[in-house]
Amino acid sequence: MSAEGFAKLLSNSKTRLVVLATCNSLLLAVEVTPVANMAASDTEITGETAAEWEECFYGLLAQGESLHKTFEITKTQSNTPIRAIRNKDVAFAFVKA
Repeated sequence: MSAEGFAKLLSNSKTRLVVLATCNSLLLAVEVTPVANMAASDTEITGETAAEWEECFYGLLAQGESLHKTFEITKTQSNTPIRAIRNKDVAFAFVKA
């Protein structure tokens, strides 16, 4: 599935958060952020570090923490390079060469 197709699927399903705990997923985030909040890695990660991040992140969400606070706490508890990208934080511009 293309990145554009994935973004359309998320838009149609009204998905609000996408977590891609995989290596180098930041480029996919560019397509997804117009329709959903995104957590993505901009570098290589291992399955172990992704699992560590996910355990902390989803554990906090299950305890009722807000999404923003969950990201902030998880960032301090895990060295996994997963970044939060809010869909309102991304702006797109086309520059004519």
